[in-house]
Amino acid sequence: MRLEDEIKGRFRNEYHKGLINLTYTTRVLGYRFIQDLKKYDITEQQYNVLRILRGFRAEAPLSIGFIKVGIIE
Repeated sequence: MRLEDEIKGRFRNEYHKGLINLTYTTRVLGYRFIQDLKKYDITEQQYNVLRILRGFRAEAPLSIGFIKVGIIE
């Protein structure tokens, strides 16, 4: 599928086309990610905490403070 066909538009130049393609792709992937999270009834924030816990499972148990720092950074 061509980008021009998908968004029904024209581009000023290759830079503009690349920028629109990047934006479009980011939104499609973000939407699909949210749909996948809905299957498990979790939020993006909950997913992030689970990801942090998995990454540091060798250092378990972890404190809430550790998780807070991991989310902020």
